[in-house]
Amino acid sequence: MTRTRKSLWAALFFLMGLGAAVYLHWPALTNPLVYKSDVRQSPHWSAYHTDSFRDDDLILTLAAHNESPVQNLIYYVGTFFVDMVTLGKWLAVVGYGLTAALFFWLVHDLYGFRPGALAAICVTFLPDQFEYCAGGFSKAWMIPIILVAVYLLEKKAWRWLLLLMPFGAAAYPVSAVMTGAVVLTYLILEAPRRGRELLPSLVMLCAASALALAVL
Repeated sequence: MTRTRKSLWAALFFLMGLGAAVYLHWPALTNPLVYKSDVRQSPHWSAYHTDSFRDDDLILTLAAHNESPVQNLIYYVGTFFVDMVTLGKWLAVVGYGLTAALFFWLVHDLYGFRPGALAAICVTFLPDQFEYCAGGFSKAWMIPIILVAVYLLEKKAWRWLLLLMPFGAAAYPVSAVMTGAVVLTYLILEAPRRGRELLPSLVMLCAASALALAVL
């Protein structure tokens, strides 16, 4: 399949995920009073560009630890243009579409069109899957980051872990831990067959883990 055709299919699966998310998020998209209740745990978002809180308010200090640096940056920039509740709703919708497209693109690259299409469809319509994206919170990064980790393992692209794991730590810290667990499990399963051949990969995992720990 040519790259152009693959891109068109990825766009189609993006629209599929987008449409599913709009359907699932419709009550929130059409009513400003309907929102993901988790937003109440991060009141510092509402203080980015307003005087809702004083700079030394203890609630800001507490709430600042409820979201990741990457997500805080997204909301800091986004709330220049739209309020944070509306932004969270649309991040959820667009993020769901991008997740579907990513599943198709990477699985297609590994196994071909049919597995890629099936992966995109399954991740879109798996029961409760939208819960990870709802509200536009950092946990939406979890599944895409682990998928990329599996892709890198299949491609033997170990050096990219040096970027993926620190990014995971900054985007959603649990995803960095889970990525390390996935990679370590892979090494353990491969050890009886490949032995010392895996030592450079283990060193790469340790280095990536150290970078992720530094971010945390």
